[in-house]
Amino acid sequence: AFGATSACPPEDLPAVAGAGFDFTFDVVGAPATLRTAWDATRRGGTVVVVGAGRMDAEVTFSPFELFYMERTLKGCVYGSADVRRDFHRFLDLWRTGRLELTPLISRRIGLGGINDAFAAMQAGEVLRSVITFD
Repeated sequence: AFGATSACPPEDLPAVAGAGFDFTFDVVGAPATLRTAWDATRRGGTVVVVGAGRMDAEVTFSPFELFYMERTLKGCVYGSADVRRDFHRFLDLWRTGRLELTPLISRRIGLGGINDAFAAMQAGEVLRSVITFD
């Protein structure tokens, strides 16, 4: 529904990756998941790092594989959007029904439930919680 053509856990990659994906996304930011995304990307493909990861974590690439595989490694914060320009556009797309956001909302909470919302996020129980000001 959000544009992905394939999604699978790392152990199932050999069965679905074939020669590799054009684009892979690491949304965890751990060295092992980034390396897995890199290895599952075809020559000339792009790895997009969405997960922030730890500041002291490192991933190793050899100079030869960087040269030979010609992959692009790209970071992505908030979809690489310009908040002042793009967020208004996203809202307009949502209001006109051209951007579906509702499936991303796992729960709606009042301001009093914010601590529970953070706990649910840290436990991986939700995609997004939306705070309502009723």
